Amino acid sequence: MRKVGSKVSWLITVAALATVSCDRPAGSEKEQGAPSPRGGDSSKAAVLRALHEANQANVRVGQMAQEHAQAAELKKYASTLVHDDTDIDNRLLSLAKAENVDLAPVPEPIAMALSRAADKLERSLSGASARDFDAAFIGPQLFAQEYTSGLIEQAGKTQPSKDLSALLSELDKQTSEHLTEAKRLAASLSYQSGVGGGPVERAEADVAKKDGGTEKAVSHVLPAHGAKDAGK
Repeated sequence: MRKVGSKVSWLITVAALATVSCDRPAGSEKEQGAPSPRGGDSSKAAVLRALHEANQANVRVGQMAQEHAQAAELKKYASTLVHDDTDIDNRLLSLAKAENVDLAPVPEPIAMALSRAADKLERSLSGASARDFDAAFIGPQLFAQEYTSGLIEQAGKTQPSKDLSALLSELDKQTSEHLTEAKRLAASLSYQSGVGGGPVERAEADVAKKDGGTEKAVSHVLPAHGAKDAGK
């Protein structure tokens, strides 16, 4: 799990750096150092804009999970996500306005690609069955929180103001808590491939049994909703 997380963190950092670099205007170093016509430092504006869009995406999928998640713990996580990200994003918008940083979307490649990915996830969740929704929601949350963490790290390198530094510190703590809970919830969901490769309703791995020195995991698959008991 740690190895996978490290790979995800690396990809997130690359995406965050690309987001920042793509917002820099073309031209000489002197030209690149000029103030952005939209207001605010270009690198700072890019990473804060990405944070704003990530917060909004989390709120949207969180609202979907509040309505469609099956597990009570997932609904609770979704409610926390919506509350926390709405609050922090409103404060980010106010601070950006005070510091003359424009967070309106821009048509640059990385931001557009991430936006399309977010839209695709929302469409996927909209089409997910009740049985599949929980896993379809919590899995991408691992990436979403790692991505936000990467953006916070990059924002801290843009010489933020004292107020922005305080907000980023709070957001970092909040994101860490969200990621920890998302990992716990993801680990609590156990799915096993059913006929045709689809997930069965639930699979629980019992204690492994040893047979001739070889461990064999024994899984008991619980029937899907509405399934009839055997023999009836």
